[in-house]
Amino acid sequence: MPALLHSHEVSQLLELVQDQPGSTSVFLDLLGQIKDRVAAAIDADPLVAERLGGNRHRLIDIEFREEEQKVADAQVSVRLAEAVIYDYDRSVLVIAVLDLRAGVVEAIVERPGVQPALTAEERDEAYELVVADDRYEALRARGPVDMVALPARAAQIEENPRFGHRLFQLYFWSRGDAPARVGQAAVDLSTREVVSTDEARGTASGPQTQAPHN
Repeated sequence: MPALLHSHEVSQLLELVQDQPGSTSVFLDLLGQIKDRVAAAIDADPLVAERLGGNRHRLIDIEFREEEQKVADAQVSVRLAEAVIYDYDRSVLVIAVLDLRAGVVEAIVERPGVQPALTAEERDEAYELVVADDRYEALRARGPVDMVALPARAAQIEENPRFGHRLFQLYFWSRGDAPARVGQAAVDLSTREVVSTDEARGTASGPQTQAPHN
């Protein structure tokens, strides 16, 4: 497999870090190119495809780190990428670890119950689910609002039916010089449904019908 990170790019990244903040845009552009390569490698990797098994999923983030590994009785520094993938059908976070130099997936691990922040795409999906619900007609009529998303407690409780789900509580704020909270909701992106805030907090045993809180 072709390398996903080249020596001259490592040197360039290090130089750009030294030139911050003036080089921020160039640094982020180069980092984005490397992330795009990692994402393409993940999409094409048969081990990742086998683990996901055709399930609905989304690439949440790509993180980079270095690790000391023993190679031929010597300790060498290996640059790795961790592709953070959420499997919605199994409600579990999947981490694919890639060797950037070799361009191959070294390991795939699962982290049940771990909830990274929502991506921009997930935030958009969550908002659309809420405003499509007739209980939130007033929020829909308001037009654009700001939204704060926090992991819901129910997704952290092992005995809860929504344990591990991509379940978030959403708080909506008006825009302008004097923002005010104009509503709240809870969305389970694993099941693509709006749930009651009590259920999201883990204080209700099953699906509930609940009007929005203002």
